[in-house]
This record gives sequence, C-alpha cells and structure tokens, in this order.
Amino acid sequence: MKKVLPVFCIICLLLPAMLSSQKNQSKEMEVPHTAIEKNREKSGKVESIGEPGKDEKTSMNINVDATMLYGQFNSLFWSGSILQNFDTFTYQLNSKFSYSNDFGYKNTRYYDNEIGFTGVADVTNAWKLTPELTVNNASHGMYRNPYYYSEDKDKVYLMFRNEYRLQPNRWDINVGGIYFSHRLDSSLFPMIDTVQPYHSSDFYKGIADLGWEYVWSAANKLRFDSKFSHYFYSTGADNDTAVANQLIWNFNISEYFKFGLGPLYTYNRDRGNFISGKIDAATANLKYVAVSASYVYELVPFTPENYYFDQKFVRPCYSLSPGEGHRAELSLDIDYAVSGIGALYVKKVKVKASGTYTTNDRYNSYFSLPQLILAPHQMKVMQCRAKAEGGIGFAIYSSYLEFGGKYEYTYSYASGYVTYQPEHMASGYLHLAVHRFEFQFSTGFRSKIYASPFINLTMARSLTGSFTLQFKVMGSFYLYGRIDNIYDSRYSTVYGYPEPGRTFMGGLRIMI
Repeated sequence: MKKVLPVFCIICLLLPAMLSSQKNQSKEMEVPHTAIEKNREKSGKVESIGEPGKDEKTSMNINVDATMLYGQFNSLFWSGSILQNFDTFTYQLNSKFSYSNDFGYKNTRYYDNEIGFTGVADVTNAWKLTPELTVNNASHGMYRNPYYYSEDKDKVYLMFRNEYRLQPNRWDINVGGIYFSHRLDSSLFPMIDTVQPYHSSDFYKGIADLGWEYVWSAANKLRFDSKFSHYFYSTGADNDTAVANQLIWNFNISEYFKFGLGPLYTYNRDRGNFISGKIDAATANLKYVAVSASYVYELVPFTPENYYFDQKFVRPCYSLSPGEGHRAELSLDIDYAVSGIGALYVKKVKVKASGTYTTNDRYNSYFSLPQLILAPHQMKVMQCRAKAEGGIGFAIYSSYLEFGGKYEYTYSYASGYVTYQPEHMASGYLHLAVHRFEFQFSTGFRSKIYASPFINLTMARSLTGSFTLQFKVMGSFYLYGRIDNIYDSRYSTVYGYPEPGRTFMGGLRIMI
C-alpha cells in the first residue's frame, strides 16, 4: 500500500501534460472549485482572484498569486497559487508554508505546510475527470511538556473524480484514499514514561463513491449516492468499514420553491445497520435571496484524519464509534452585487444567518492526560447554534470601502463540559482600497472555553486582531506587511500551551 500511493501521486501530477494536448474538444467545463470556475472563461481571459477594487484582467490564460513574508522570531510565510486553463484542461497548484522559531517561549517553534493540485479535464464530451491531491504537514514544539518534545502530523489526500453525463442520466464515480501519520517525539526524555523515542501511529483510508442522478424534467430529478470507506490501522485498533447510502427525490412545488426527501441506509462496523431519512426545502429562482431548511436523522461517522489533524497536542485513539443523532438546519442568504456608476454607490451587500439544532450520543470531546496531551472522550450532547454574518461594500470615487462581521452563539447541554467550544465567538473587519494602497483590519473575540469534561477547568477569554497593508509598486508587484495579534494578547488554544504574541512580518506579493 505504501508503494501504491506515490505511484498515484506521480500519475496525478503527470495528467496536465497528457491531457492538455487534446484540442478537439470545445465544451465548457463545469468546475466545482470556485477559483477555477471564475477563471475559465470562454474568451480565454482570466480574471484575478484578488481582493475587491482591483482591475487584474489579463489576456493570458494563466493566473499567479504569490506572497513571501519574513518577520519576527525568524518567522517565514509563503503562499502561492498558479491557475491555467487550456481548451480541454484546467489545473490549479496551491502551496502554503509558515514557520517560526521559538516565539518568546522555550520550545515553541512550529511549521505548517500544504501543497495541492486540482485538475479538470474533458476526456470526452460526456466524461469529465477531476484529479485532486493535497499534502499537509505540521510540527509543533510542546513548550514545557516533560514527556514529549514535539508533535508531528502528516496527511495525504488523493482522489480521482469522474463525471459521466449521458442525458437524462448523470454518473459520478470517485476513487481515492487518505494517508495519516501522527508522532509524539520523546527522544530527549528516553527514560520518562517510555523506553521508546517515539509514540507514533498511522493509517490508510480507502474511499469509493458512486452517484447516479436521473433528470426527467426541469422540476423533477432522482438522486442516489453510495459512499464506501475502509480504514487500515497500524495500531491494535480493529480496521473499520463504513457504508452510507441515500436516495433523494427532488421536485419543484412552484417556480420559487423546491422540495426533497428520501430514505438513508448506513452501515458501520461498530454500530451495525442504521435506517433513517432526510427532508429538505429551499427557495429557487430568486435573484438575491436564498432560504433553506433541512432535517436528517443520521449516523455521524468518526473521521480521525480530520479530528486529530485539526487539533494540536493529542494522542490518537482510533477505536471510537460513530454517533447517532438528529440535525435540523435553517439558513438565510442575501447576496447583492452591482457595478453601478457615480461618485458613491453600494457595490456589494452580503447577509447570512443560520440556526442549527443537533444531538449526538457519541460526541467527541477532549480531556488532558497526565502527560499533558489531549485524548478523546465520548459523551452525549445536545447543541443549539446560531450564526449571523454580514458585510457591505461602497465604491467611493476610485476607492473601495468594505466592512462587516460575524457572530456565533452555541448552547450545549451535555453529560459533561463540552471542551474547546466557546459559547460566544465574534469577529469584524474593515477593508479600504485607496489608489495604490490597501488596508485591512480584523479583530476577533472568543469567550472562555472548558479544558476538561469532568471538572470546571476553563481557559480565559481572548481578544485578537491583525492588520495588513499592501502597496502597489508597479503592475503586478506589491509590497506587503502584516501585524498579527496586535493587542499582544496572552491566550491559548490548548490548555497549558501559549500562542504567539504580537508578530510583525513584511515582504512581497506578486499577482499576474
């Protein structure tokens, strides 16, 4: 299995060269990725994905956006994106890298890396192939932990998506997998708690998806989806298998209202067979407003590749069972954009609001082990969550001003304290573009959070902010500066481990 994955990666990277030579297809591709979809125009022109207020159109079929920064604590930051389209093939390469030495505390250095490739190819008039590859690496020093020196994580995601459109049918066949690796380095303390220098584990996940859609009219369609996954663990945990199937009938009740419902069947090795259903309703054909509501009784799978990669300083346990529960959602989305004229006019208005009610009898929380690392703890929970966000943009002569914010409230009723989930979260931003200058200020607030599901152990509330300044020197060449944590707040995202204080960085940005 370890030899097969690099072969898939090489094939994925060679696909652009093999497929770009096909010039006999002229059909416009429907790309599920926003950046690719925005930049593949019939005229062959590419529009920049930069911030509002810029005119970055070019007659070339390539788009490049790269930022290089260096700053305090010998910190480095790189972000780059290349997007190019041909007659029958479009691809996008992304990379992101951040590194810092000890940021005012001993053994706090870290790095986070990400590289990604996405391509969309029209193999035939009816067949569209989308290969995807993403590689993530992360390493964090563990401060004053007397047992472990650092935590290292790797995740590789590879997927080949195939779409066949044979009207009135549409088929989706996806095949791929995930590799995840986790390691706690105790090489500096070989006689404490272990005689082995590392605590490491990894697993492979195989994925196969099948989708079928039958459209017999503009107002009626039938959709079937089947998803299969299997985990191969290197530890003593039993290999896990999961299958999820759903059959959904979507139909329009009127010109402005659509409805969907159908049964769900799920199988998981840890919880056996599970039969349920899903229902949803939404508005249709409204220019600026979208309203939707849904309800599902579901078996929520445990996905260790996300659960353990997204959280720092954990010791994985892979034998966790999925949770059973209800989920109801209601959302409102208003999106208004114009290209008006005049000295002053409203260019953009965006408003989003949503409410969610969920229950889960196997909710995965965290608790701290004596080694000062986190471990999962399953508990019953009921949560009500409300989100609201909005923004408004003004065109003022040749300048642009936009400001907005968002707020999230979460109420939890559980058999213990829900850890690392604040009750209140709020943020706001202000973006101003004047001639060659662009400024952006953002700030965020997080209420206190619980650090243990068993006792009333909390982490203090935090207030953070950042400021960026961009100056256009000439053409596509910019000077760029950034200040993070401008209030120099002392806060943590994991109990006992500090986050960086105020940090200054500066460098270059190039957009073509």
